[in-house]
Amino acid sequence: MYWITWFLITSIFLFVFLLIEGVEGFFIGLLFSLASSLAVAWLPFSYPLKILVLCLALCLIYFGLRYWVAQSQSPSFSNWRNLSNNKSSGESQKEFAVVIGAFNDASGSGLRVMWQGQSWQADILDGISAFEKGDHVEVIGRSGTSLKVVRIDS
Repeated sequence: MYWITWFLITSIFLFVFLLIEGVEGFFIGLLFSLASSLAVAWLPFSYPLKILVLCLALCLIYFGLRYWVAQSQSPSFSNWRNLSNNKSSGESQKEFAVVIGAFNDASGSGLRVMWQGQSWQADILDGISAFEKGDHVEVIGRSGTSLKVVRIDS
């Protein structure tokens, strides 16, 4: 019967990670949940104390990861969620990309841009205009795996 309680606690922790942090957070939470569960299970404490230690460890992991992501300058922890919500941001939080290629196909014009160290397909929102390699554009949103960009007035 003890394993059910243990399973429920770690499942709730993972569900919270999935709801709040998304899929990326879920996988990180899964790894830390497994590691902390194994570590706490081997402690020579009584079962109620082990449950308390597990809950404290999972809370510390969660808030520690949130703090670390907030302080991180890594491109993998980008403003992806803000872009997906199409929220307008202040001047200091604008995202910019560099054009690495332009193409025309049956569905219209498109770009390939370098954003946060990765190549992305981009859709132009402010009409059809000619872009050259090295031009800078502003990333204002995303649609699936494509970024939505506009030309920067220069």
